[in-house]
Amino acid sequence: MYAFIDESGDLGFSKGSSRCFIVALLIAKEPNKIRKVVRNVKKTLGKKWKKVVELKANKSNSVIRTRLLKQLAKEDIEITYLFLDKQKIRNHLRDKKHKLFNWLCGILLSKYGGFDEKESKIIIKVDKRATKQSLRDDFDNYIKNFRLHGLKEKIFISHNPSESDRCLQAVDFIAWAIFQKYEHGNGEYYKIIENKISSKQEMFKL
Repeated sequence: MYAFIDESGDLGFSKGSSRCFIVALLIAKEPNKIRKVVRNVKKTLGKKWKKVVELKANKSNSVIRTRLLKQLAKEDIEITYLFLDKQKIRNHLRDKKHKLFNWLCGILLSKYGGFDEKESKIIIKVDKRATKQSLRDDFDNYIKNFRLHGLKEKIFISHNPSESDRCLQAVDFIAWAIFQKYEHGNGEYYKIIENKISSKQEMFKL
């Protein structure tokens, strides 16, 4: 089983920061099919597609966003996500962004009920956000030891730049679509993938 994690929004509290924060989880038993979807959509860009390093939702137009999400919705995937209303975060937690991110991902993964003990391997890929190895190690240890301890020996976590894995590009579009619904009240893109959403965690107090 393969799980891909990406976020949308930010954990900052400046004037230009987002109101909410989304962490999305894409589950795919056959990730190569997802990579093929992204590749095929990318090719519709015409002659420009070879020059585009990766597809990003916030840099794409509505045609590409809709096309990619519709194609993903046809695949055998499962989506779950966590929504956080940042205004409800207590002040003493606001300067601990790394720990907060780990905790949110831990909640999302631990609440997902599809991890089967019969699986020989559970591969979790995270869009690489931390530049320091120590922070990535901290994330891995937290997830394995505190949130998924019963499956610890079967969990393999890697942090990859999204341009290196099209599945991470796919979950970028998914997280973006969910973010549009909560941040801007635009459910147009969310509706495309709604039938693939198996569960969600909406957090209004922290």
